Amino acid sequence: MTVYQSEAGRRSVLSVPVERRLLADEFFLMAHHDVSGQLRVTARIAGFGATAAVLADLVVAGVLEVTPSGHLACPEPGVRLVGLERQIAAWVAAEPGQPVPAWLDVLADVSVPAIGQRLADAGVVRPVRVRRLVTVRTVWEPTDMNVAAWPWARLSTRIGRGDRLDQFDSALARLCVAAGVEGRFLGGEPRARQRLDRLLSPVPAQVDALLWELSAAVGRAVLGGRT
Repeated sequence: MTVYQSEAGRRSVLSVPVERRLLADEFFLMAHHDVSGQLRVTARIAGFGATAAVLADLVVAGVLEVTPSGHLACPEPGVRLVGLERQIAAWVAAEPGQPVPAWLDVLADVSVPAIGQRLADAGVVRPVRVRRLVTVRTVWEPTDMNVAAWPWARLSTRIGRGDRLDQFDSALARLCVAAGVEGRFLGGEPRARQRLDRLLSPVPAQVDALLWELSAAVGRAVLGGRT
């Protein structure tokens, strides 16, 4: 099984039974401002990205697989999970014939708040209710700006030095590019995107398939005005 190796001294706060960094953690932090906790993209786009990140984490952990026909399957439904991962595994096991785009669409509205609450339980962020006129929404305010800024600072430093990115950071960077939050680490330089492309490492084929489906889903949402 291919796993993303943990960095020394950094443990995941999520429940997938593999000690490794998780894309869901870091994409969530990348998609939110590291001081205010405000989303940097629309809720729908953030939801697509967060869902793709969770699915990728579950694929890497061996819980889910992307079939050659582009559907999600759950070959290991008995793996010990809690929270959002457990729900997703159960849903996929019950509906194995659904294609990846359908899951991105269905889960887009639930992934961000579920990841946010899990990170809040771990003390990484805190939920703040913001009222505007007749609407109330939740902002996930970081408890430590340095922790919240770590993903983009790491990517920015490595890209600036010209370091080849490992599988995890390559997947994270591509997630952020697809969701439109790559400005966090590319800094708006004219040739930064070309430099990034040269530094990316290949990711597992099934994760690659999820990333392509994410890009397509975001494109459809933008073209259809559903962002």
